[in-house]
Parts: sequence; structure tokens; C-alpha cells
Amino acid sequence: MQQNELSGLIQIFERMDAEGQRDFFNYIRRMLGELLPLSDHLKDIRETRFADGFSCPNCDGEKVKRNGTYNNRQRYLCHSCRKTFNDWTGTPMAGTHYPERWMEYIQLMLEGKTLKQCAKALEISIPTAFYWRHKVLNALLRLGDGSLLSGIVETDETYFLESFKGKRNLTIRKPRKRGGQASKRGISNEQVAVMVAISRDGGIVCRTSGQGGTTAPKIQASVGQALDSNAILVTDAAAAFKRYAEQQSMEHVAINPNKGIRKLGIYHIQRANGYHSRLKKWMRRFNGVATKYLDHYLFWFRLLEQSKDLGDRSRRRKLLLAACRKSQKLNISNFPLPNAA
Repeated sequence: MQQNELSGLIQIFERMDAEGQRDFFNYIRRMLGELLPLSDHLKDIRETRFADGFSCPNCDGEKVKRNGTYNNRQRYLCHSCRKTFNDWTGTPMAGTHYPERWMEYIQLMLEGKTLKQCAKALEISIPTAFYWRHKVLNALLRLGDGSLLSGIVETDETYFLESFKGKRNLTIRKPRKRGGQASKRGISNEQVAVMVAISRDGGIVCRTSGQGGTTAPKIQASVGQALDSNAILVTDAAAAFKRYAEQQSMEHVAINPNKGIRKLGIYHIQRANGYHSRLKKWMRRFNGVATKYLDHYLFWFRLLEQSKDLGDRSRRRKLLLAACRKSQKLNISNFPLPNAA
């Protein structure tokens, strides 16, 4: 390339807006081959899925033999259920028509792209982008929250407006326009609580805890199973947290910002509040998320938060292997017709 041609390209790039520059960068990255094909990760996926021994994804039978190939993919036959499968069976990628586009799709998910943006970048339909997204998110949800949170654990709740986005023939109430508000003031059954618990060593649990205000049973149902009994629970002064700590015989430190108290020595809930702030800012790009899928998006954001210090390649690998770790049977008929969020 001549110097004047390079200078011209640089000038065009500088005149682009931020989204155009990202699209151009992603195109160059694909051309240079940084995004390896999905098949190049097959060995890692196989070792992750069958870390406890090779078994059938249909019946967990351990007597399995090779059974030829199909579309250049090794197939296996289970002696117990007599069903055949391959290395992709039970993963989000199973049965999809464009396996070569999955690594780029995972990168777009890590960048938090909307369905329209994903569909445009990969030249797929919005429904396809929607189904791929929820196959991955459902797989992540099945993994659970990981290890117990111990030490000092900050716990607090935030609220999202209940949403039936994508539902046809809504009869419970009149549909809201985008950006609508609840009909009642304050916390009510029109609000969905999201509980977050964060330990000082970076452990995060974030789940919905039902409609309306927080109660001790809701705390237990959402994050209780992930809290070590010896943890020090740091919360605001809400009575529900105090009651929960008493029921679980946990040490409890209550911070009362309403009285101007935001910190007691090393105890505060600033990490939890900061997490809420980043979560809500990130969620705005989707113009609302259906409540039935809210836990999916909470797990998505949790993964982004816990991998933000890794490079792009390591983050892609982590998301890919996490999505393939457990076999799942997910039928797209379980999903409503998607919109363009």
C-alpha cells in the first residue's frame, strides 16, 4: 500500500464515529485471523465437557464408542440408549447453521452488543441472534454461582420495573410504552428486586429475589445458598437483612446512609452500590429486558465483571468453555418472538 493510500485510510478512520471505528477494527481483526474458528477450540471444549470421564449427553452412559463421521465431525454411539452424538451435542452451538460465526458472536456478546448490532455484524437474522444469545445465557445460568462467598460480604438490593417484553396479548395490565413508569410510587409488586452479594476477594452473586420489598426468605432464596455461614454480612439498615442475619446466626454490620453513616471502619457497601450502578448503566442499551430473562442478563453481566481484567482472547475462551461445560436441551419454541433489543 502506498503512503498516500494509508494516509487516506487513516483520515477516513478518524472521521468515523466510535461505532464505525469499532466495526472497522472488528473487520480488520477478522481479516487477520485473531478470531480462531470454533473447530480450533474443539480439544478444549471436549476436555472441559468430559473432565470427569467421557459419557453420553443423553443418558450419562459411560459405554461409548466411535461411530463414523458426519460433516467432518466425529460421531459417537452410546451402548445404553443407542443414541448417537458428537462433540457439539448439548452445547449452544449444536444444530446451528453458521458455526464459523460463533467466535465472533461470543466477542460481540463480550462487547455487550444489542441484537440489531449482532445481526448486522454477522449477517444473520434478529431471531437467530436472539436464540444464540439465550442458548449461551441459559448454559451460564445452569452453572450456578460457583464457590461460597466468605469473609466480608456486602449485600444490597436494587430494583427493575417488571417487564413482559415480547409477550403477545398482554391481559394483566395495559402495555407500557418504552421507558414507562410504574403506576404506584415507591417499591411495589410492579418492581422486581435484584439482590447482589460481593465478597472482598471478588466473588459475586447476583439474582432476582421476587417482586416488591425485601424479606429474609427472599434473601435466602436468592443469595443465601452462596453465603458462607462464617461470613460477615454488611448491609444497609433494612430490617430484613437484620432478621436474615439473626436467622442464619451470621455476624452482621448495618450501615445507615440515611443518618449520614456510609462507613464503619473497614465496613461499607460501596462495592455493592457501585455494582448496581454499573449494572443499570449496562442494561440501558437493551431498552428493557423481559423479567423472565432477567437472571440470564444478570449472569451475563457478572461474567463480564469477573473477566474484565483479562484480554479479549482469554475472555472469549472463558465464555466459550463455560457455555459448553454442561449439556443442555434447549428448544427455541420455549422463547417468545424476540424484538430488536
